[in-house]
Amino acid sequence: MNTIITIGRQFGSAGREIGEKVAEYFGIKCYDKELLIRAAQESGFCEEMIQNHDERPTNSFLYNLVMDTYSFGYNASSFVDMPISHKVFLAQFDTIKKIADEGPCVIVGRCADYALADYKNCINLFIFGDDDVKTKRIMARYDLTEAKAKEMITKKDKQRQSYYNYYSSKKWGRADSYDLCINSRIGIDAAVEVVKTAACGMAAMAGVMKALAAKTTKTIGNFWVFLTKSVTRILMPLSLVVGILLVINGTPMSFDGKQTITTLEGQEQVISQGPTAAIVPIKQLGTNGGGYFGTNSAHPLENPNAFTNILECWSILILPMAMAFAFGFYTRRRRLAAWIFAVMLFAYIAGVVFSVWQETGGSRQIDRMGIAQELGSMEGKEIRIGSAASAMWGMTTTVTSNGSVDSMHDSQTPLSGMLQMLNMQINCWFGGVGVGWMNYFAFLIIAVFISGLMVGRTPEFLGKKVEAREMKIATLVVLMHPFLILVGTGISAAVAAADPEIGWLNNPSFHGLSEMLYEYTSSAANNGSGFEGLADNTPFWNISTGIALIMGRYFPIVGQVAIAGLLASKKYIPESAGTLKTDTGTFSLMTFAVIIIVAALSFFPALALGPIADYLTF
Repeated sequence: MNTIITIGRQFGSAGREIGEKVAEYFGIKCYDKELLIRAAQESGFCEEMIQNHDERPTNSFLYNLVMDTYSFGYNASSFVDMPISHKVFLAQFDTIKKIADEGPCVIVGRCADYALADYKNCINLFIFGDDDVKTKRIMARYDLTEAKAKEMITKKDKQRQSYYNYYSSKKWGRADSYDLCINSRIGIDAAVEVVKTAACGMAAMAGVMKALAAKTTKTIGNFWVFLTKSVTRILMPLSLVVGILLVINGTPMSFDGKQTITTLEGQEQVISQGPTAAIVPIKQLGTNGGGYFGTNSAHPLENPNAFTNILECWSILILPMAMAFAFGFYTRRRRLAAWIFAVMLFAYIAGVVFSVWQETGGSRQIDRMGIAQELGSMEGKEIRIGSAASAMWGMTTTVTSNGSVDSMHDSQTPLSGMLQMLNMQINCWFGGVGVGWMNYFAFLIIAVFISGLMVGRTPEFLGKKVEAREMKIATLVVLMHPFLILVGTGISAAVAAADPEIGWLNNPSFHGLSEMLYEYTSSAANNGSGFEGLADNTPFWNISTGIALIMGRYFPIVGQVAIAGLLASKKYIPESAGTLKTDTGTFSLMTFAVIIIVAALSFFPALALGPIADYLTF
């Protein structure tokens, strides 16, 4: 499948930069000004003429009459009576189609989405931005004053809007004209991540499942095909449904700027708006975390009520949960998939029940002060959500690779905070979209190997022998996670102990260690939440956690795909009476024990010095 990504954009929104980075990531071409050069070469128009009409409609009769004498392309009988501006548009139109027919690529602007409307393999994006962000970007790029930059932005956007609306049947910049709209205020790299992140895990997992399903094969499928199908057939339709439900419940959906209102106290307050209802489903379903507003899902416009709180929790969990059943579908081992899901669900529900009990019970110190805590521990929580729903969200967002919050995790009771860390440290109770299951897969391989040795047989999984090579890779994969977290925490603790005046550690003692441990745990698990008592916006934290994030995200995927490839290439062995059954409660219990022993206990000393000690002195 040759998938094309088209990008419409506001001037100054960094649409071209985002397109280039997306193309670079997928190893495909990006066409912006390059399209104009090619259109000139293929049409016979001079390059200057093509550029003069670039996204600028010229309806002047006199201009078209004069300029037509300089054209020598598109003068066939069907085009003789056509204005020169239309001929130039058709030249670009034809070039866009030729480029799309050649293979996957990114095309920026030029009504490419309209030109490729009949192409079912086309994803249409629109990049917009806040006025102040766009203005600063244009001021820096063209060395202009603020007034000149704003004037330039207004002029260019009017030209692009007029051009798009004139030649297409859609409206420029309107959400219903595109598959996905992204506000570049989140940053160029973050916008690129919105496009690629969720689908990446799903695509990798699809490859692993395809390999496991085949009896013997040398390939595990086409990553680009899996990626495209993940985006177009799963993520986008679900995002649309969730977005509509959010709009119905009061989440804003517009391209308007900030709105100034007068409060009941008579004071003026500036309220941010924007396409929140479009962004939130994408980040929740993609387990990307963060939010349109700074406080993300604790903000009343991003998460207005109890229903949206439940809906967003559902959005975070639905795809990671579905991955277990997808495995059963691919391999025709639905019983095994059901047991895998049961293990994950048990761990998740147990954590939710315990955390809700902790948060609704309130603080022991406040109890000693004789203050009633009928609502539970409400520090750092929103009253419309409450302590119980906040605790459930905390467990939901950390049992996946999400990172969005509806309360301050740093303010939750010590044992709730410990469970949140433990979810990310284990990193396979559902996990991210596909990534959680793949981490569970690594533990499955270890459990199969250990079980096989216990009964004196060569371990087998899905009809393939699990040998030393697969075991070594699986071991490296599962040990890389605690290595990154514990080494990073140890280094940061040593730095803090050597220089207590360094500034970023606001809470020395046990809770301070918990904050540092949470930071590296969240980074390695690709989560993004934090114990925000830690002042982490420093070169030390940015670099060290960046390393943990990159290695924690991509190293395991390489190892897991490698195991799948090795197993796929092996000769299929039919099941016999002596084959180890992996679709039983006994083996599921064995897998659960392996996860607890290898993953959870690796972190026990650090947890004992952090949240457990914090609880005992709480």
